[in-house]
Amino acid sequence: MQIAQMEMLAIVITSIATFVTIILVFYFEYRKKRLLSEQIIKFLEQGGKASEISALIPKPNYIRRGYLFISLGVTLGIALWLNTGIISASWGLILAGLGLAYILAEKHTKS
Repeated sequence: MQIAQMEMLAIVITSIATFVTIILVFYFEYRKKRLLSEQIIKFLEQGGKASEISALIPKPNYIRRGYLFISLGVTLGIALWLNTGIISASWGLILAGLGLAYILAEKHTKS
Protein backbone atom coordinates (compact mmCIF):
# COMPACT_ATOMS: atom_id res chain seq x y z
CA MET A 1 0.00 0.00 0.00
CA GLN A 2 1.11 3.51 -0.65
CA ILE A 3 1.63 6.00 2.16
CA ALA A 4 -1.39 8.09 1.12
CA GLN A 5 -3.66 5.05 1.17
CA MET A 6 -2.40 4.03 4.61
CA GLU A 7 -2.97 7.54 5.95
CA MET A 8 -6.49 7.54 4.54
CA LEU A 9 -7.15 4.11 6.06
CA ALA A 10 -5.92 5.34 9.45
CA ILE A 11 -8.21 8.37 9.26
CA VAL A 12 -11.20 6.23 8.29
CA ILE A 13 -10.56 3.70 11.08
CA THR A 14 -10.11 6.45 13.66
CA SER A 15 -13.29 8.18 12.51
CA ILE A 16 -15.31 4.98 12.63
CA ALA A 17 -13.97 4.07 16.08
CA THR A 18 -14.83 7.54 17.39
CA PHE A 19 -18.32 7.39 15.91
CA VAL A 20 -18.99 3.92 17.35
CA THR A 21 -17.73 5.02 20.78
CA ILE A 22 -20.05 8.02 20.80
CA ILE A 23 -23.02 5.88 19.76
CA LEU A 24 -22.24 3.32 22.49
CA VAL A 25 -22.01 6.02 25.16
CA PHE A 26 -25.38 7.46 24.18
CA TYR A 27 -26.96 3.99 23.95
CA PHE A 28 -25.82 2.94 27.42
CA GLU A 29 -26.93 6.26 28.93
CA TYR A 30 -30.36 5.82 27.31
CA ARG A 31 -30.58 2.24 28.56
CA LYS A 32 -29.62 3.26 32.10
CA LYS A 33 -32.28 5.99 32.17
CA ARG A 34 -34.90 3.62 30.77
CA LEU A 35 -34.15 1.02 33.46
CA LEU A 36 -34.30 3.70 36.15
CA SER A 37 -37.68 4.87 34.85
CA GLU A 38 -38.99 1.29 34.95
CA GLN A 39 -37.77 0.92 38.54
CA ILE A 40 -39.50 4.13 39.57
CA ILE A 41 -42.76 3.04 37.92
CA LYS A 42 -42.64 -0.35 39.68
CA PHE A 43 -41.86 1.38 42.97
CA LEU A 44 -44.86 3.67 42.62
CA GLU A 45 -47.13 0.81 41.53
CA GLN A 46 -46.19 -1.11 44.68
CA GLY A 47 -47.38 1.76 46.82
CA GLY A 48 -44.15 3.67 47.33
CA LYS A 49 -44.32 7.35 48.13
CA ALA A 50 -43.16 9.93 45.61
CA SER A 51 -40.96 11.58 48.24
CA GLU A 52 -38.91 8.36 48.54
CA ILE A 53 -38.00 8.25 44.83
CA SER A 54 -34.77 10.18 45.39
CA ALA A 55 -33.36 7.11 47.18
CA LEU A 56 -33.69 5.14 43.91
CA ILE A 57 -31.73 7.63 41.83
CA PRO A 58 -28.01 6.84 41.90
CA LYS A 59 -25.47 9.58 42.52
CA PRO A 60 -23.24 10.40 39.54
CA ASN A 61 -19.89 8.63 39.53
CA TYR A 62 -17.45 11.41 38.71
CA ILE A 63 -14.38 9.21 39.26
CA ARG A 64 -15.53 6.83 36.52
CA ARG A 65 -16.39 9.76 34.27
CA GLY A 66 -12.95 11.25 34.90
CA TYR A 67 -11.15 8.05 33.95
CA LEU A 68 -13.33 7.82 30.83
CA PHE A 69 -12.34 11.33 29.74
CA ILE A 70 -8.67 10.66 30.45
CA SER A 71 -8.72 7.46 28.40
CA LEU A 72 -10.55 9.20 25.54
CA GLY A 73 -8.06 12.07 25.64
CA VAL A 74 -5.07 9.74 25.56
CA THR A 75 -6.63 7.72 22.74
CA LEU A 76 -7.42 10.83 20.72
CA GLY A 77 -3.94 12.19 21.36
CA ILE A 78 -2.27 8.99 20.18
CA ALA A 79 -4.50 8.78 17.09
CA LEU A 80 -3.82 12.40 16.15
CA TRP A 81 -0.10 12.01 16.84
CA LEU A 82 0.16 8.99 14.58
CA ASN A 83 -1.92 10.60 11.83
CA THR A 84 -0.88 14.24 11.81
CA GLY A 85 1.96 14.86 14.25
CA ILE A 86 2.69 15.90 17.79
CA ILE A 87 1.17 19.38 17.45
CA SER A 88 -2.31 18.00 16.70
CA ALA A 89 -1.96 15.43 19.47
CA SER A 90 -2.29 18.20 22.02
CA TRP A 91 -6.05 18.28 21.32
CA GLY A 92 -6.27 15.09 23.35
CA LEU A 93 -5.06 17.06 26.35
CA ILE A 94 -8.41 18.87 26.49
CA LEU A 95 -10.30 15.66 27.21
CA ALA A 96 -7.58 14.39 29.53
CA GLY A 97 -7.71 17.70 31.41
CA LEU A 98 -11.47 17.41 31.80
CA GLY A 99 -11.04 13.92 33.18
CA LEU A 100 -8.41 15.07 35.63
CA ALA A 101 -10.71 17.92 36.71
CA TYR A 102 -13.56 15.45 37.38
CA ILE A 103 -11.29 13.24 39.48
CA LEU A 104 -9.82 16.15 41.45
CA ALA A 105 -13.26 17.69 42.03
CA GLU A 106 -14.62 14.39 43.34
CA LYS A 107 -11.65 13.84 45.64
CA HIS A 108 -11.84 17.44 46.90
CA THR A 109 -15.58 17.37 47.62
CA LYS A 110 -15.41 14.04 49.49
CA SER A 111 -12.68 15.14 51.89
